Amino acid sequence: MSITSLKTSFKAIYGKPVYAWRKEYRLQIAKELLNKEDYKISEIANKVGYKNPSKFSAAFKEYYKLTPSQYRLQKINIFTYFVYLDCFVFLVRLYLYISCVNIL
Repeated sequence: MSITSLKTSFKAIYGKPVYAWRKEYRLQIAKELLNKEDYKISEIANKVGYKNPSKFSAAFKEYYKLTPSQYRLQKINIFTYFVYLDCFVFLVRLYLYISCVNIL
């Protein structure tokens, strides 16, 4: 099979050229590392095959519309929101319980 046929077949199966598929795959791995690990962004860039962290950040921003730092902060803000929401729900339940006990 020729390289041209291979590229054409790949695009027919995956809907995008090999280069684009590989780039998206690397960025998805980077996103998982940003979610799960405490690596520096330069370490994540290196782990997914970018020698230049600036080029990694630019590619990440182009694909996800956020820089890796912004993405990480957004994740922390969402986590903080849910922690506060859980605390609020707990306090409401506690208040209702105390109100019911005082009535009886």
